[in-house]
Amino acid sequence: MGEGSCVGGAAFKKFAENDGLAELFAEAVSFRGSDDHLRVVERFTLDGPDRLLYEFTIDDPTAFTHPWTGAFAMTRTTDRIFEFACHEGNYGLRNILGAARAEEQEAARKR
Repeated sequence: MGEGSCVGGAAFKKFAENDGLAELFAEAVSFRGSDDHLRVVERFTLDGPDRLLYEFTIDDPTAFTHPWTGAFAMTRTTDRIFEFACHEGNYGLRNILGAARAEEQEAARKR
């Protein structure tokens, strides 16, 4: 992804690289019904060989009295990773999980 690339309405720009550690910056100005005052800034920093730091700042004077920030670190893993997302009304997922539980119950009955 090059400088100034656009993904999903957010502009990405790599703005720091030191000793092989990179920081990626993203800024969005629109999100699900927000007005023109919303500004979201995200930073993804590889701050070690096995650690990715995700930070975000929400600035929307229409909705909040002041900007607020959150952050969390992610550690490299060799395990499988699954997307964590809201699945409201996702009946396909409900059916998949229901079928899996039925298979588990059937397997338990056969033991």
